[in-house]
Amino acid sequence: MGSVYVPAVTRERKTWLDNWIEWEEKEELRLDILGGDFNMIRDRKLDRSDEGIGVAASPGMARWLLIEKDMGLVDGVRLRRREESGLFTRWHKVGDNLVGSRIDWIMVGEQWGNVLDRVEVRWCPWSDHWGAEAVGSFGGSKSGGGCWRLNVSLLRRKTERERFVAVAQREIRRWKAEGRPIREWWGRFKSLTGAFWQDVGEVAGKEQKDKE
Repeated sequence: MGSVYVPAVTRERKTWLDNWIEWEEKEELRLDILGGDFNMIRDRKLDRSDEGIGVAASPGMARWLLIEKDMGLVDGVRLRRREESGLFTRWHKVGDNLVGSRIDWIMVGEQWGNVLDRVEVRWCPWSDHWGAEAVGSFGGSKSGGGCWRLNVSLLRRKTERERFVAVAQREIRRWKAEGRPIREWWGRFKSLTGAFWQDVGEVAGKEQKDKE
């Protein structure tokens, strides 16, 4: 599993790609999952809200397509969402318009195709990027180890997820009203997330234990 940040500046991106190819060959690199901010647009008709702006292919995209083919990786979003447009992960202002692009990707090995249940784009409160999220399934709430059963149980607790979203949105509104700098949000959000799901996890774990 790997995570990358590909430079947005064309010259720096070329150097990055050169280094990646050298590293891949030297280390005989093989990855099952690779995600991150690639700063390139794969398909302008699907992955750009205004395909007329900058119609040429993203510099370096052709080279990257050869790299991912060599590594046996495929675009997880398009693997599941095919020809659906509007899955943008970043917005920026061009003139009077907001232009959306999908430049954050989740690449997966082809063998993962049957494991991915769904892929989504998620709003992110502390960044100008939205997140690309992929969800896979290796078992269920009644199979696998105890921790796995607990994790699946949490994912399926729709009411708790909805309650967490409401709590998080309320806290973000409060931070804005208090004038808290955005750089503080991530630390506060992590603390909020940990405290909330620890309480939910303890309840879920007790319920599971009682059933067993």
